[in-house]
Amino acid sequence: MRIKICGVQMSPSADIHSSALKAIDFLAMAAKNKAGIVCFPELFLMNWFLQNNSPDNMDAHYKTAEDLNGKTISLFREQAKRFNIVTIVPFFEKLENKYYNSSAVIDEEGGIVGVYRKIHLPELEYYKEKSYFSSGDEIPVFKTKYGNIGIQMGWDNFYPESSRILALKGADIIFAPTASAFNTNGKWFLSISASAFLNGLYILRVNRVGRDKPLDFYGKSFCVSPDGSIINDFAGINECAVIYNIDTDEVKSARKNWPFMENRNKMAYKDIINY
Repeated sequence: MRIKICGVQMSPSADIHSSALKAIDFLAMAAKNKAGIVCFPELFLMNWFLQNNSPDNMDAHYKTAEDLNGKTISLFREQAKRFNIVTIVPFFEKLENKYYNSSAVIDEEGGIVGVYRKIHLPELEYYKEKSYFSSGDEIPVFKTKYGNIGIQMGWDNFYPESSRILALKGADIIFAPTASAFNTNGKWFLSISASAFLNGLYILRVNRVGRDKPLDFYGKSFCVSPDGSIINDFAGINECAVIYNIDTDEVKSARKNWPFMENRNKMAYKDIINY
């Protein structure tokens, strides 16, 4: 199936609602260009609060977390239906008494297909995710009108187990919302292009842009084909909506030409869960 997918790299506005309104403008742009699926960056509606894990900062931001019935996801459900487009919305989720770094998948009719909750949480100087979030424990594949999709957020992309599981479950495309700064794009491309090739699928990395002192989020979103090669080129460092033409039939061809998965030796992999 030939489809267009879109990555929107953007920075947040003054508040969540203003950021959402900006995102809707990009959603309209994606729909105008006939995109079937659009994905936004990691935690794109908010300032990068994960730099600071002081009790006051944590309490202030916990108050902004929402569940799937909150205003933010409800708004994007309306807009996904309005523009007839599958929409991936990363958000700060509250579920019962836990908080997650999540992405909601909304279909073109405004229905919730499902939610991915980030599994691999770093605890670094400017990324204090373990302080804020619980870790997800599922690696789901979401069925959409345009094929089966998976999600890997941020550091998930450096763990080959996740992309292999998504491929084994039938994913055609992995969407990778990120929020990366510093001079790291080369490392991201190495990891993601290898995952795409070894699993025979498309991966679209959608990175945040803008300055949130002292971090400069550099954008440079990109899409990799099932043979590991980049489609078009890296996006720039400014806000934009990037459209990619893909053909999900290439997934079958890639896996036939490079049959890595059917030649696995599962009996030899037992040790991976013991270390």
